[in-house]
This record gives sequence, C-alpha cells and structure tokens, in this order.
Amino acid sequence: MDYKVLKKMNYLDKFRLLYCVNILSIPIGIVVAIYTSLWWLVLGIVWYRIVGILFVSIGLHRYFTHRSFETGYKRHILFAIGSIISGNGSPIAFASQHIHHHRHSDKELDLHSPKDGTLHSCFSWLLNSKKWFLEEKEMKIPMFILKDRVVNFVHKYYFTCWTTISFILFLIDWKLFLFIMPFAGGLSILTSNIVVGYLAHTKLPGSYKNFDTKDDSFNNEWIQIIETAEGYHNNHHADPSNYNFAKNKDEFDLCAVLIKKFFKV
Repeated sequence: MDYKVLKKMNYLDKFRLLYCVNILSIPIGIVVAIYTSLWWLVLGIVWYRIVGILFVSIGLHRYFTHRSFETGYKRHILFAIGSIISGNGSPIAFASQHIHHHRHSDKELDLHSPKDGTLHSCFSWLLNSKKWFLEEKEMKIPMFILKDRVVNFVHKYYFTCWTTISFILFLIDWKLFLFIMPFAGGLSILTSNIVVGYLAHTKLPGSYKNFDTKDDSFNNEWIQIIETAEGYHNNHHADPSNYNFAKNKDEFDLCAVLIKKFFKV
C-alpha cells in the first residue's frame, strides 16, 4: 500500500487494516510454529494472556474505560503504551465502543450483540464503517477520556507507534515480531469477541445471573477460566465502576487481586 494513501486513512480505516493483519497472523503463526518450533507458539499464547490480563482487562477495560481505580502516572503511561502492544485499539476508541455497549447492551444500538448474529458478534462488527459507528449506532466519544493528553497522543500516533515497535522486533527476529505483535493481538481480539462479547451474552450450561441487569449478560466459571478475567460478566454489567468483578465468596477475580496489589493507589 502506498504510504500517502495510508497517511490519508482515518483511524477506523487503519484499525480495520490492523485487525485483518492480526486475525490473519493466527493461522500463519500456527503454520510457522509447526514448521520451525512449537516454542514460538507457546511464546505467543503466553504473551497473549499477559497482554490480555494487563493491557486489555486491567488497562483498557477497567482503568481507561470504567475508571474503576486510580493509579500512578508511570503506570498510567504503561497502560497507554500497553494498548498499542495489545493491538486492541487506542483507549479513546476502546472506551467509546465499550461504554456504548453498556448503555445499549443487547438492544438495537448495541455494537456487538449476539442478537445480530454470531458472525457479527464474534468477528465482523469491528469491520464496519465510520458512518455505521457514529450515525447508525449513534456512538459517542466520552468527554472524560478526551481530556487526557497521554491518551490523545497515543490515539493520534497509535499506528505509527505500533509499526515502530513491530519494526524493531522484526529487525531482531521476524518470528519475534509475528508472535509478540499481530499473533498475540489477534488472539486477544478474537477471544474477547467470541468469549466475552458473544458467549458471555449467551445462556450456556453453567451460566447464571447474580443481578437483574435487563440484558443478556451472564456469569460463567468456564469463561472465567478461559479468559482469566471477564467471566463474571453479569456482575460487571450490574456494577461497571467496580474493578472487582467477583461478588460471591466462591468467585475469584485475578485481575482484581493484581490491581489491588500492584496498580491501585
């Protein structure tokens, strides 16, 4: 692609391109690992879980979007940089989409409800146009996050930073780039869409509700194990400003423990 064309693309156009690169890197990474070393696949999966817990569940979701805890300036910057490494989008984009989802959960304006179809909820909703997000779904950017200079910088230079980090890793080892950046990012986005966006809004064996939230959000211990963070979705929808999603004595939230021990001030 011509650099001038890429430069003229808006944020959403660039993210859709990055999204496709991330998703396509999953089968490519598996093939590369099979023909080189399965340790690369282990690295990618372990890194994807670290990124998912620290930079997506804690950073993008609980910190930037819901402001459920306060942290220090250095950790604030760490979470902002982590949003780039995760490939899940800038804090501004992530917060806008997720807050909109909470306001219209499983209703007509929801961005990724299972009611609109499995393919849409699990995969294709992020490929829609700017018009679809802003005009058809009426998504608004929350004003509180626009006041953050660090977040605005990251949003403006998100793809430049992602490309720079990727290029440095590529120079070290192209497989390191593949499994640290697009492969881990693709797994993070795909599992979030499928496990949290779709399955956590679908009644499955073992799913239960602690609260009547007027939507289709459910808690599920299997989802909590798979995602290590977001399985108590009904609890979260009932109290989104609380960084601890566990409400009952038999529920355990690893992210809440990490936040309390290392990030919350």
